[in-house]
Amino acid sequence: MLSACATQQTIEILHINDTHSHLAGMDENGKANYDNKSVKGSFARINKVIKKYPNALVIDAGDRFQGTLYFSLFGYEPIIKLDNAMDFTALTLGNHEFDNGCEFLNSYINELKTPVLFTNMQTSASCPLKMDHIKPFLIQNVNGNKIGIIGIGHDNPKNVSQACDCLNFMDYKTAIKTQIKLLKEQNINKIILITHLGLDKDIDIAKNIADIDVIVGGHSHSYLGKDSNEQAEADYPLLLKSPRNEPVLVVQAKFGTEYLGYLKVKFDNNGVVSSFDGNPMKLTGEQDANINAILELYNKEIFQKAKIIGNNTISMNDGLKECR
Repeated sequence: MLSACATQQTIEILHINDTHSHLAGMDENGKANYDNKSVKGSFARINKVIKKYPNALVIDAGDRFQGTLYFSLFGYEPIIKLDNAMDFTALTLGNHEFDNGCEFLNSYINELKTPVLFTNMQTSASCPLKMDHIKPFLIQNVNGNKIGIIGIGHDNPKNVSQACDCLNFMDYKTAIKTQIKLLKEQNINKIILITHLGLDKDIDIAKNIADIDVIVGGHSHSYLGKDSNEQAEADYPLLLKSPRNEPVLVVQAKFGTEYLGYLKVKFDNNGVVSSFDGNPMKLTGEQDANINAILELYNKEIFQKAKIIGNNTISMNDGLKECR
């Protein structure tokens, strides 16, 4: 942790990534759950924590789609209903958001309450995905502090998903620098980047682009932290230095709603990180009854359609890591 300065400006960030439609969390073997008795994770637990931090920025770094029967059977409908019942600040799009094509994605974005940030994508008149509800950044006022939040989605979902050929994905480093310049022209000196690029690219950005304070990432399903039961890729947060030798904090929270990241950051008067604290919270506690009530309608239909032919208690790879 860095030393604190006399004048402090503080923000709190709650963040998730790569939830892959694990709306009701996971069972004891890490597989998708379809009732309110999950052992870990779930949007109901996420919302319970969000309510305890009313001033926090709540960020989703993409890949809400794919992974469970909630998406396979119902598409984005249950995701929209949960999003509308929760207070997310912003999200970006992962590669899996493009899996059902641009028209499907456009309908999803039009129904979302949460602002979608994606600065490295350009569309055209012939593409069904419109930019009407997609912004490059937003400026959020937190306790009197203006925070710039820039979104960088997956850098080429045309190669790994079903994005239209008429979409153009710009060089993300150029896109980031352009938006930082625009924010600085508005006297914004505290900047958060939401990315769906993976930890390695986040590290590269932190080391090579100035004026970024925090990078909230996704795509690589990386666990950062000290849980002895996890294969940690780095500390939480990962502390790096920018080209100006200023601190940059990089975070990510594994996948499947198992963890909710919590980061508390203090800035000096120049908008430079002066101290920080936080950890990935493993979600095993209380659940929000309203969120579970929304899911119960879908749970009933899943069990009406599904036929259990056997049980496997072996903890084994479900393919999400490879299909990220």
